[in-house]
Amino acid sequence: MIKLVVLGSTGRWGANILSTLKDVEVEVCGSAGATGWEAAIDAAVAQGADGAIIASPPSAHAAQAVYALDRGLPVMIEKPLALSSDDVAWVKAAANRAGLP
Repeated sequence: MIKLVVLGSTGRWGANILSTLKDVEVEVCGSAGATGWEAAIDAAVAQGADGAIIASPPSAHAAQAVYALDRGLPVMIEKPLALSSDDVAWVKAAANRAGLP
């Protein structure tokens, strides 16, 4: 079974993603008892998560992606990837550094 942390799961797109994940063998982890997205990612890593799905407000996408990548989690980011080309470069650099998608 794949373990994923889903950031932004209370928003419209996050809810759609969670609904879709119910139809496949995925365990959503990391958010139980976590206060803040950093804690959710850290908890997910501690629980052996295989990746992160980011469906939070776009202004948070880059920081959340870099944080997850720096902790060894591949990420899938709901569009837009980021709000500036500098943030896109930041995410790309983190993915390259980690060797992750």
